[in-house]
Amino acid sequence: MSVQSLNFEFLRKRWPELADLGGFAEAYAYSDPQSTLVKLRVFAEHVTKNIYHDQRLPKPYSNDFIDLLKNDAFIAIVPSVVIDKLHALRIHGNKAAHSVNSNHGKNTPWLLKEAFDIARWIAIQYRIETIGTLPKYKELHYKSTDPKNAKLKREKREILEKYAAKEAENQRLLAELEAIR
Repeated sequence: MSVQSLNFEFLRKRWPELADLGGFAEAYAYSDPQSTLVKLRVFAEHVTKNIYHDQRLPKPYSNDFIDLLKNDAFIAIVPSVVIDKLHALRIHGNKAAHSVNSNHGKNTPWLLKEAFDIARWIAIQYRIETIGTLPKYKELHYKSTDPKNAKLKREKREILEKYAAKEAENQRLLAELEAIR
């Protein structure tokens, strides 16, 4: 199943699985941040394995993600800033996969941006894009059909309408006062 992504579509032609993983991560960002972090971890692992495959790098004895990231051959060709981002996605994705902590949402926007930066880097490395044609990151906006959220929006609108009515009344009274003076 394919999902349209806001930020990762430029990868679809060469790496449709990466575009899909990015799209799923975006889709779950607010409703299920834990799933987003797991998808981003899988995204990072796919990027890493693609680099190993495309560059014909010798694999370490263990094929674990951590071992792939710490392999000297990989470290020699991937900038440390990219490796740091891959590690961040790995660590937070692992924590999300193995915990019931509901506090995963605070890291989701940052980690989506980290994955996007990695995507931009591989697009340049594999000459899919140039610096001038790379897309800019688009912030996700929360869309909710949650009845609680709809109720809060309605209450906020009602309060703002009351405030506007009071402000209009104040302006009318000030005008009257000015006229009396």
